[in-house]
Amino acid sequence: MITAKEILSIVGGITGVGADAIISPSRKGEVSKARQIAVKLIRKYTAYSSTLIGIILSNRDHSTILSELGVWEDRYILYPEFRKLHDSCESAVNEAINKSTNNLILAG
Repeated sequence: MITAKEILSIVGGITGVGADAIISPSRKGEVSKARQIAVKLIRKYTAYSSTLIGIILSNRDHSTILSELGVWEDRYILYPEFRKLHDSCESAVNEAINKSTNNLILAG
C-alpha cells in the first residue's frame, strides 16, 4: 500500500518539482506535468476518489482532477518525453509498493 503523500514525494523527486509545488496553484509547465503524473498515479494506486484527490491537492474541485487525467492521457499518447517521465515515476512507485510489501511479509 502507498499513500498520496508518498506518491507526491516520489514524483517530486524524479521530476525535480517539490511536492509543495505540485499541490500549489502554479500553472508552470513543469509543475503542471508533475501534477498530472501525480494525479494519475494517486488515482491508480490508491482508492482515493477524484474528490479526495482534489482535497489533497489544495482543495481543487473534482472536475479539475478529472480534467488533469484527460490532459495526462493526451500528453502520454502524444509526447514520448512525458511518457518516459511518467513511466519512471510509476516504476519508482511500484518499487516503493514492493518494498513496503516485502517489509510486511518479513515482519509478519
